[in-house]
Amino acid sequence: MISAIVALCTFLLLVLFVARHLRADYSAGTTAVIVALLIPQVMTALSAAVVPALALALLLAVVAQSAKILAEARSARGIVVLGISLAGTQLATPLGAVVAAILAPVLALHLPAERRARNLGRLLLLLFIPVVTAFVLAYLAHEVQFDPASYFSGPFDFAIRPALFARLAPRPKGLSEALLIGLLAIPIWLAVLRSHRWTASAQVASALIAAIVVCALLARADPLGTYLASIAVLNALSFADPSGDPLPPAHAVALSGLSAVASWLFIVIPV
Repeated sequence: MISAIVALCTFLLLVLFVARHLRADYSAGTTAVIVALLIPQVMTALSAAVVPALALALLLAVVAQSAKILAEARSARGIVVLGISLAGTQLATPLGAVVAAILAPVLALHLPAERRARNLGRLLLLLFIPVVTAFVLAYLAHEVQFDPASYFSGPFDFAIRPALFARLAPRPKGLSEALLIGLLAIPIWLAVLRSHRWTASAQVASALIAAIVVCALLARADPLGTYLASIAVLNALSFADPSGDPLPPAHAVALSGLSAVASWLFIVIPV
């Protein structure tokens, strides 16, 4: 019961978070349609461990928006929020630890060269929180066999069993899933082309794909549903990239619809 409540609360927080940020650039009607199309995409988490998948999606959304805000107006508070979010991904799922390890230095170094020296303290603060979290988790895992994932199991986990890639060995399975997630992230890559720069959503999505590849090379692959909610949320947030120049509403709704169909297609497609 508790895990079901946690899953529901995380789901609602995720939807409200996306709606709040889309509302700054779109009308209430357009935002409602995009969110309505996002909900079935987020529900693909039912094909994996639900709470970790939803938590990872929420935390990566916070990371993307925090990085976007920091790129415009840097503050110590924003650095702390970003650091805590990166630390939280390590608790959500083992994959999140790899994402944080890739993303933290990328975000820390994503400042113009002439400003890095002046912001050295803030960069160290950004790296400090996730690094300390990683050491603490490693120590607890070694000394008392602490596994956060064991506390997140719930009654809705693996309610749907995706057939795609299921019979593959971990390495080809993970690499295939990384390629698929890269294809599903087309709205994010379009935002990069539109803005002529590497957006925060693109950085987070790239780190997620790289983490999936790293895990695959280590012969470890999570269910496809672990990543689908995250990439769906990052797609939705990318509609407002760059700030002040959102994707036209009709295009955003069309891409949302295509993403919703594609997400479930790769869950239910027969093999």
